[in-house]
Amino acid sequence: MQKLINSKDGTLINYNISGNGTIAFVFVHGWLGNLQWWEDQEQYFNDNYTVIRLDLGGHGKSGKERKIYTHTGYAEDIISVVNDLDSKDIILVGHSMSGP
Repeated sequence: MQKLINSKDGTLINYNISGNGTIAFVFVHGWLGNLQWWEDQEQYFNDNYTVIRLDLGGHGKSGKERKIYTHTGYAEDIISVVNDLDSKDIILVGHSMSGP
């Protein structure tokens, strides 16, 4: 299911939520990527976990009106999505600029 939420600065953040489970995987793409990078992981984890894939501000289907793009802004995008979830058991997965 596709959802939209505003980040702290008002940028609209697009994310998909699927699967079943009390533990949620939140997948964050790297520079110039989008949530589609994580389609294989979504298929693999869907049966046992909730899977969230998001487009950071300026990427994919998220808003592109942000004036200044910073790591802090991207972190706020992730926080906005995580705060919108029912789950409190969250595993954050990223690569490139979103984590080693």
